[in-house]
Amino acid sequence: MRGNEGDPAAETSAHLDRLLDRVARDVGSHIGATFLVVPDRQVLQMTTVTGAPIRLAWPWVRLALATPGPGPEAVRSQSPVWLCDQQALARRFPRSALAFPYSVALYAVPLMADGACWGIVMLMWPGSRPDGLSAVERTRIGEAAG
Repeated sequence: MRGNEGDPAAETSAHLDRLLDRVARDVGSHIGATFLVVPDRQVLQMTTVTGAPIRLAWPWVRLALATPGPGPEAVRSQSPVWLCDQQALARRFPRSALAFPYSVALYAVPLMADGACWGIVMLMWPGSRPDGLSAVERTRIGEAAG
């Protein structure tokens, strides 16, 4: 018997791992992460990362909900945030662009249940995607996010 059987937190974490791996593979993203809202701390806490070593993702393990950035904005607005390239990131979230100097296209989508946002899925592709996400990609990510 595994030590975490019956543990709701472990089961939720395992579910998020599978969800992230599946959606990242389905839409061809190179890096993905899930974050959960920690209400008493007013932060997004990274729970899962795929496609990058954790040491690369470490600076973004906690994101304050009050700060400007794609993840917190997706939570606050309860709407996806699409940034097609580094220039779009710099225009909309200059501090985030300085902290994340890699050229990527980024999509942050809220995880919704019963009308409440409890986290986000963040997906990244190298370079730019000026044409945005296809309808199939948006649908697949939307289905995964609830």
